[in-house]
Amino acid sequence: MLYLIISILFLVTVVVLFRAAAESGAEPLGLNTVFRYTGGSLALAGFLLTNDIGELPRLWDEAGWLGITAGIFFWAAGFTAINAIRLGHLGITMTINRCSMVLPTLASILYWKEISISPVNGLVVLRFTGLAVAVSAIVFMGLDRIRRGEVDASGKPSVKWGLWLAASFFAHGSWETCLRASRSLPDDSARQFFMIVVFVTAMLFSLPIQFAFRPTLRKKECFYGVLAGAASFIGSGIRPWAVRDIDGIIVFPTTNIGVMLLVQLSGAIFWGHKMGRWGVIGLAAAVAGVLCMTLNF
Repeated sequence: MLYLIISILFLVTVVVLFRAAAESGAEPLGLNTVFRYTGGSLALAGFLLTNDIGELPRLWDEAGWLGITAGIFFWAAGFTAINAIRLGHLGITMTINRCSMVLPTLASILYWKEISISPVNGLVVLRFTGLAVAVSAIVFMGLDRIRRGEVDASGKPSVKWGLWLAASFFAHGSWETCLRASRSLPDDSARQFFMIVVFVTAMLFSLPIQFAFRPTLRKKECFYGVLAGAASFIGSGIRPWAVRDIDGIIVFPTTNIGVMLLVQLSGAIFWGHKMGRWGVIGLAAAVAGVLCMTLNF
């Protein structure tokens, strides 16, 4: 449980830093580049200091390709989230983003069979009710955005925000599904190597994009990117150990409850963000949904 609590606190820190960077005018691609370089550099340094190079072939066979796949989704999750946060309401954006936990939760139930769905019993009904309620939260959050008439900087409806948010939803859900898959790794050294490959892949994936688009790298991109990268290295880096000790149908909903509530609180304190009636209903539905996927009886 300690791994889970630490992970939640540092993941919230990442989100708050992203929003602070957006408020300061930091360019998203440059911010994400520094963010990924920081995580990748820390991962490489950790590997060189703590691992025997002779173990590399075994570790690669056990965790290499899974780490590369997860790393691509990890990069995409970060970049799409940065843009969604920049264009929209912090609490609404992150609540919908965190509802992407329906993807790894469904995989935990249907693919990894963490609970038996046949015969149908009360626990199965509760889990799938939670999924349905979590999805309804997305609808309520969207209604709140529409009814409040929020627009982007161009004065048109926030189509860009919606597209970035949808991309963030699927990228984040896919990354967490890969994270759940790391539970099958044979030992802690393989889990450590998995996360090293994730961070290094995300860093390398940023290289051609940097050369192609030449993102802006000013003090603000570097400052917030380094801080967010270090926080992500800790918050995301220890999650395989949380998944190792606790079932995915518990880890992912619990993580998302904590992040949603703390991010919403941070948005209200630092930026004065408020929700309308539908937004409050959506937040309540999101919490209820993830609770239904967590409770046992």
